[in-house]
Amino acid sequence: MAKSIKQLQAESLAFLGRIGADAKTFERASNGTLGLEYYLQLSAANFILKVQENLNNLNKVDTGRLSGELTQTAVVKNGSELSMQIGYPSDSEAAKYYDYVNKGVMGFESKQPNSKYKYKKKLNRKGGILIGNSMRDNILAWMLRNGVRPTEKYQITQREKRSASLSKMLSETQKKKSLAYAVAVNIKKKGIAKTGYFDNAIEYSFGKDFINTISQILGQEIVLNIKATQPDGNNNQ
Repeated sequence: MAKSIKQLQAESLAFLGRIGADAKTFERASNGTLGLEYYLQLSAANFILKVQENLNNLNKVDTGRLSGELTQTAVVKNGSELSMQIGYPSDSEAAKYYDYVNKGVMGFESKQPNSKYKYKKKLNRKGGILIGNSMRDNILAWMLRNGVRPTEKYQITQREKRSASLSKMLSETQKKKSLAYAVAVNIKKKGIAKTGYFDNAIEYSFGKDFINTISQILGQEIVLNIKATQPDGNNNQ
């Protein structure tokens, strides 16, 4: 479970209080560097815990990528600047789609959620909603992982019932593809709900209390700069 900012603050200040035996370490601590590095590492690890906690509470754990592919780097010091990266590595699968789950996607027949992402209505050659192979395959894989099986209402459409060539029951594979297509069409029409699991974790972990704690460690005012690259940039670090 993620800790509160006050708990992290207490740990960091207690850490500073234990330093003093080594002269070089004490010097780093006295100018705020060591204590700040320690606090940043604690905060990054806590942010990851908060993201995972949000996903679990929202029941959004499927493949485990959104929870398991989060990483943090060591704190890097460059002159007077300290930096670190937290999030999904650019080559991870989660980096490609995490923000769609985070901010949601508006359906082409809906006005919710209020997201910068939106499905477009495109038709295939038969006049139905165009569904890409990747989306269909992802839904099929989800069905297999979760034991979702077609019911009678998804086996064949009324038009197919009138077709002599499809008078017999569709094969299991065909039924699953038919259900996957129906699910995909419904998603494109109605969209994907916003969860805010990532943005809420940023606000929780790196908000005003976080900045105030750093100010206490350094003994001075600071400016915090958080950068986030979205899925179209294939990175969120």
